[in-house]
Amino acid sequence: MPHNAHTALVQTTAYQALLSHHTDATRWHMRDLFAADPERFNNMSLTAAGLMLDYSKQRTTKATL
Repeated sequence: MPHNAHTALVQTTAYQALLSHHTDATRWHMRDLFAADPERFNNMSLTAAGLMLDYSKQRTTKATL
C-alpha cells in the first residue's frame, strides 16, 4: 500500500471509530461478555463445510462485527 493511501485510510472516520472501539475492547473481560449474553457461544459461532468457527472467545461484540 503506498504511503499516501495508508495516511488517507487512517484519517477516515471509519478508521477512527475502529480505533475507539478497539480502545474500549481492551478493557472488556470474557467473563463479563459471557455474563451479558448467556447465548454468546450460540450467537457467535457457526459450522459450515465441516468446520466450526467459534469467535465467542474473542473480545468482540455484535457492534464489532
